[in-house]
Amino acid sequence: MLVSYQTLAGYVSYHFGIEAETLRPNLTFEELEMDSLALMELVVVIENETGIQIPDDAGEIGPHTTLAEAAEAVSRIGECAAR
Repeated sequence: MLVSYQTLAGYVSYHFGIEAETLRPNLTFEELEMDSLALMELVVVIENETGIQIPDDAGEIGPHTTLAEAAEAVSRIGECAAR
């Protein structure tokens, strides 16, 4: 399953109350002031919304990850799981 930047940005906006207009693909989660707890919550949101299980040890979504990189990582994980 592909997860676009727009989809991920929508999850971040809706679930974390960040205005969609302020989000850009090159923003990191650190720049959005999302701490490790918020990132864990985001992973749960992504899993619930997409059905893609993100392994705990994947390390794909961290403070220095951009929104675009996170969307690509989730898509990659989803594609690998579908095989």
